Order: sequence, then C-alpha cells, then structure tokens
Amino acid sequence: MKKYYLLAAGLLLMLGSCSQDDIVDVNHDGDEIQFTAITNSASRAGALYDSNNLPSAFNVSAISGGKNYISDDVYEENENGVWAGKSTPRYWPEAEDATVDFYARVGGDGKYVWNVEEGAASAKFVDYEVEGNVASQEDLLYAVTTGAKKTKTPVALNFRHALSQIVFQAKNSSQKIYVEIYGVRIDNVQNKGTFAFPNVTTTTQVKNPGNAVTDYTDENAGQGTWSDKGGKTSYTVEFTDPIKLSSDGSNLDAVKPVTSDVPANAMVLLPQTTTAWDKAAAVTSSTGSCISVKCRVYNIAKGDGVYSETNDEQLIWGSEDAKGAWLAIPAAFDWAQGKKYIYTLIFGKGGGGYDPDDPNPDPEFVPITFNVTVDDFLTGGNTDVDVDLPSSSDATEGE
Repeated sequence: MKKYYLLAAGLLLMLGSCSQDDIVDVNHDGDEIQFTAITNSASRAGALYDSNNLPSAFNVSAISGGKNYISDDVYEENENGVWAGKSTPRYWPEAEDATVDFYARVGGDGKYVWNVEEGAASAKFVDYEVEGNVASQEDLLYAVTTGAKKTKTPVALNFRHALSQIVFQAKNSSQKIYVEIYGVRIDNVQNKGTFAFPNVTTTTQVKNPGNAVTDYTDENAGQGTWSDKGGKTSYTVEFTDPIKLSSDGSNLDAVKPVTSDVPANAMVLLPQTTTAWDKAAAVTSSTGSCISVKCRVYNIAKGDGVYSETNDEQLIWGSEDAKGAWLAIPAAFDWAQGKKYIYTLIFGKGGGGYDPDDPNPDPEFVPITFNVTVDDFLTGGNTDVDVDLPSSSDATEGE
C-alpha cells in the first residue's frame, strides 16, 4: 500500500509541472473497483425493488486486510447503465492476493453503523424504525460479497430484503351481501429493531418462479438477523374510492386486490411473530395483533348479488354518513425477512369481526342462522269405522 500512495504522489507532481496545453492520461490498468447490482424477487411501495426494478443508488462499505477500506461510499447508475462512485473512484489493493469484503445497503440512512474493530467488520442498522406512513415506507436492502480480488469484472452485489412485505386481497362469497372496503389496517405489531448484516456472501440471486422457493437455505443461504425488537403500533391504508365486492353469480368468490396492485399501499414491516388479539380489551390497548378492515356491508334482499342504490338495500355494518366502520379480526403473524405475505379477506363466511373500540366485544356482522323444529301432528280423535262386507248372494248376483 505504501508503494501505491508514493506512485500516486509522483503523478501529482508530474501533473503540476505540465503546461496548460499538455494532456496527461493516467491508465490505472483496471484497478478501479466497479459493481453490478441485482435484487431478489419481492416488492414494496413507491420504491419497491426486485430483479426487474433495481435501485438507482446504493452505499458500499468494505474491509481489507483487517482494516477499514471503504466507509459508506455512494454509487449511482449513470446514463450508460454503469454504477459509478458519486465522488472519486475506489481502487483495488495493490497486492495480487489481497481480498476485499464488501457490505452494501439501500435505505436505512441515519441508522446505518459501520465499524471495523480487531480486524473484523460489523455492518448494522441500529434502532431502525419502520415508517408509520405506508406510502413512505422503504424497501430496506442489504448485500454482502466476501473474498473479492482485483478484477476488471464488476463485483456482483445481490441485494436481499431485510423486511417482510404484507399485501391484502378480498372476495365476497355470498350473493346475499354487497361490500365496500374503504381501508385496511394491521394493529399492534412491533416497529423497531436492530439489523445485523451477515458476514457471508449473498451473491446467489433468489428468484421465485411459480412460487417454488420458500426459504433461504442451501445455496440460497445468507441472511442478516434482527434483534432488540420492540415498539407497538398500527399501519393503516385508506382509499378515496372504495373497493367494491358484489357477487351476482358470475363473479362469486372472485379475488380482488386490495393493496397488492397498488404499490404505494403495500406494506413492508418488521419481521416478527405475534399472538392474536384475545378481545379481552379494546384493540387500542391490547397486546395481541389483528387485521382490521374499514367497510360497509349491505344486505341484498333478493339474494341475487345485485346491488343498486335504488333498491334501498339495508346497511348491516358501517355508516352511510362516514366511509364505513372498522371491523377487527384477531390474527397471529409469523413474518420472516424477504418474504411476501398475502391475506385474503373473505366476506360471507365465518362469524364476522369485532368492534375494535369495544373492551368486551361481541361479534358484529353476524350471519343469520336457524334452529329448525317441526310440530308433531296433534291427536285429532280416535274413531272406529265399521266396514260392511258384501254377502255371498250379493257377490253371485254381481257375476
């Protein structure tokens, strides 16, 4: 390394002695560190990344020979599709056998901590808090490439997702009701934690054709870890125009996206395991988690699934003056990083939801059920009726 810096100083002296008309072209012979970046298949809100949608910039830190080599440099993609350092380029170590371990990130500004102590690197997002506004949440990405050596080939950075993605869809399974959805909410989940990067490479890109890949194991192994998780909050998405669910027979049980087809409404949340809300207290003070849906539900008198305002159908949940009312459904969650979870809200089955503000709620939107009995036939009297048989002579005459 000393020899490298002496050469660089000598070049600066040479440049200083040239006239203004002289042009000096310094060839670093491929020593500049270059990158190629890919991400795994998953997505998020406004800045959702996957194998077809790469980030426009990322930050890189590196360690080499037990020493800090790069400290959170910014790289951006230029108009030629090349990732270039925002400031001056970085170069490979001079020694041919020298290796460099790279740690890259997208997001986590202000929470990223890079340390090199006793010859070991530590990359973390410390006390990271998931944005409460769903539309502003970030897809938190990390990548690690270890043992890289000087090469003219760009260093491969494969980014993985540190958070879990949550989306909703809905369907109406009954021609007896019509539903309008005005919002969805996840209640009482953790929102803070510290994420430690792995110290193994993540360069194997995990794609998921046909939803066949279910976990990060074997050749796909290499994930960071969350610790010190805490906090308790809710995440809400509300719609200006409702999502309408009718079932006229032709579209019975048709699945309709609620948030999954609207990137700004998809949630990326802290990986965690929760217990379901036990209804012993209002949702706002409960430790259990639940899914809440803001909706209106109408009874369809004819049972043909056709709703019209002119039919004057009766509202059985929600308010005509407001955009629906919240229904809470107890739900336990088990979310892992880098995974997408789809929750389908099914109307027309089950026992309905609960008023989230009632400390001792009974089910709302309860299906009508029947207990059938039939009266026994009552005794109307017991009467003997004589039947007179014809005599033998009568029978002969009849012949």
